[in-house]
Amino acid sequence: MLNPRSLAPLGARLQVVTGDHGLGARRVRAVLPDLPKATAVVLADYAGLTWANLAADRGERIDAAMQEFHRQVERQQH
Repeated sequence: MLNPRSLAPLGARLQVVTGDHGLGARRVRAVLPDLPKATAVVLADYAGLTWANLAADRGERIDAAMQEFHRQVERQQH
């Protein structure tokens, strides 16, 4: 489970990737309001089960989201 108190200091430098359904995804999404500056990537039609390989299953989507996130962070720094 995400601990918003420990992650909040990261602010806008935090990106969270989760699925759109399933217990784990619901737990992650429940914490997101406590991390208002974080960027959330919700993978459609994905449960994100503990034993799943998120990178193998949705690597292209995650790669695209991470690249966009890094571009946004760089723009904010300049």
